[in-house]
Amino acid sequence: AYERILANLSPEVFAAERDRQAAVDHVLDVLFEHTAEHPELHRVFLGMSLRDIDVARIRGEFESRGRTVIAALVREVVPKSHVPDPVAAAEVIQIAAQEIAVFTVGGRGVKSEARAEALREALGSMIFRYLFADAPPVD
Repeated sequence: AYERILANLSPEVFAAERDRQAAVDHVLDVLFEHTAEHPELHRVFLGMSLRDIDVARIRGEFESRGRTVIAALVREVVPKSHVPDPVAAAEVIQIAAQEIAVFTVGGRGVKSEARAEALREALGSMIFRYLFADAPPVD
């Protein structure tokens, strides 16, 4: 599942989509679907990563790998003048996406499906505006 999420973080996914908002939404859909398939696993994994050094290391490795992929994508599809620090951007995007996914479909706090969808849409809109709104085209 992790590989499926990372596979959707490619320049081709964003180039193939005429609408970059649709590309952002597609990647978030994959993340949220995965989280919804195994909500208890995500809660236990996150909780254990706060108490067990070995699990924390594994979580850190997954997150580092994901940030690397996201940062590379940002470097390729967003002008540096618009997002000068792709690594920082990747970390913010990754943390926001993971937290919202676990908070909503992971069953941690949102009981209303309509509210969960509103949060997911707000996340997608926020990421799109941060990366692409008013950004000049990449050469």
